[in-house]
Amino acid sequence: MDQREIRVFPISLRFKGLSMLDIIGNKNLRQFWEELAKQHQDKICVHAQDKLGHTISYTYGELNKEINRAANLFIASGIAKGDRVMVQMTNTVSFLKVWFGLAKIGAVMVTVNTGYITNEFDHLVKTADSTRLICDAAFLSHWRAYERSAKPFEKIFVTNIEEHADLGEGVIFEEALRDQPEELMEVRPIDSEDVMEILFTSGTTSAPKGAQITHANLIWAGLFTSTQARMNREDVLLTTMPNFHVDFQCNACMPTLTVGGTLVMLQRFSAHHFWESVCLYRATIIQAVPMILRTIMLQPVKAWERNHCVRDVLYALPLSKTEYQAFKDRFGVDLLNSYGMTETLVGCITTLPEEDRRFPSVGRPYFGYEAKLVDDNGDEVPTGEIGTFMVRGIPGRTLFKGYVNNEKATRETLVGDGWMMTKDKGRIDEDGVFWFVDRSIDIIKRSGENISSSEVERVLVSHPKIAEAAVIGVPDPIRDQEVKAYVRIKDGESITKKEVIEHCARSLAEFKLPVYVEFRQGFQHTCTGKIVKELLKAEKNDETKRLVINR
Repeated sequence: MDQREIRVFPISLRFKGLSMLDIIGNKNLRQFWEELAKQHQDKICVHAQDKLGHTISYTYGELNKEINRAANLFIASGIAKGDRVMVQMTNTVSFLKVWFGLAKIGAVMVTVNTGYITNEFDHLVKTADSTRLICDAAFLSHWRAYERSAKPFEKIFVTNIEEHADLGEGVIFEEALRDQPEELMEVRPIDSEDVMEILFTSGTTSAPKGAQITHANLIWAGLFTSTQARMNREDVLLTTMPNFHVDFQCNACMPTLTVGGTLVMLQRFSAHHFWESVCLYRATIIQAVPMILRTIMLQPVKAWERNHCVRDVLYALPLSKTEYQAFKDRFGVDLLNSYGMTETLVGCITTLPEEDRRFPSVGRPYFGYEAKLVDDNGDEVPTGEIGTFMVRGIPGRTLFKGYVNNEKATRETLVGDGWMMTKDKGRIDEDGVFWFVDRSIDIIKRSGENISSSEVERVLVSHPKIAEAAVIGVPDPIRDQEVKAYVRIKDGESITKKEVIEHCARSLAEFKLPVYVEFRQGFQHTCTGKIVKELLKAEKNDETKRLVINR
């Protein structure tokens, strides 16, 4: 039987209506942690490094006891099964205690981007219908300001107290834990498909949607990514991804726990110290978005930087081939690319460690998933043509369960028979390998031609003087849209708009060339380092600055 057939076989059985017991069964995260503590009692589970460089470590047994204390504290505070709790915390061990403490009692964690401030809370709180809050002391003043214009929270726990703060009615989480027993006091019935948390999408094109993630989802993510990356209990995975993001939860923490490995979580990313930490902790797998790779490549070459244990970097999309090769050449390690999103939990279309990476391809659907590309009518597109990604899995298990309090968006995304409609564009080559083209919202339509803004951006940042670039479509009365490039130049460098266009012209068809170029000192970014293009699209374009392209 063909290997790809084996990968999708369980899903095919499921959708043909046959009864089957999958690898998760009805396991929940409380049972997951009980097994971990029993099997890996004295093994180091986590090294958590704070922003000052201080590290605290826990074994699996020690952390499980602390999670039980947190669960008991939440029970004593009146948090019932199904209650939704807002959580805005940085990458510390306290977050792990909160996350899994809530999971053990059947409560629902609602993560909040650590960059959000007062006026961004209301939509999240009302969508989640939450009455309780857990936050770092650094964020408390924003929540207090929010409470002055909204209904106060029934309970507030404050974590990571660094200096004197006016806590009001807030309870210091770490102090309250000390009074709780280390054995779980109440065992509540929890189904594997009960919602455990709500992860809000970035909301760069509309109000953020709350993706409902179940106990089974998180356990599945751990199994999937640990298998995808060929992980085992000797692995050390280092990450700086924020804990409110699916990359931290489903592609770093859960797979590491699943195999009994060691997680290194850094509270703050520092380009200057990142690779030093990679070597110090002897990390075997690391996570890196393009922003991380680009900034560490700007650091001076160190004599010791090849003395590392890294065998793979998760994940690279989107990155130019020039940047990809430069990173490989310098550090001697490859990038494992894949395609996924919050709703798919993991990089469900992926290259594998033993395969030819064919960068920047994203590989093929891995076990538990199917994928295809469709046109506007829902018909599969021919080989080589651009279509919209559709992914097939099981909602509540291998796909998210649906959006909280948003049935319309759920119906538009989970379209039936296990298929999930995305808003992303790609193509398939003659070998059945998928290639990501662009987010559909970032496709520029010029005179009937589709232009991938990501493609133009990759060409721009391959120039040695360009640090960052964002490409958007701007209105044009004749061509529908024209290409506009926003460019940030590296410190100490200079380049003209003409040189930018000439550089693009060496790699792109004429219709893809920017006709507007604007230099910027900096950009606003999302939590994963992506430039927030909606802010750029909202700006008025000065048509008098159109460039004349002579080719």
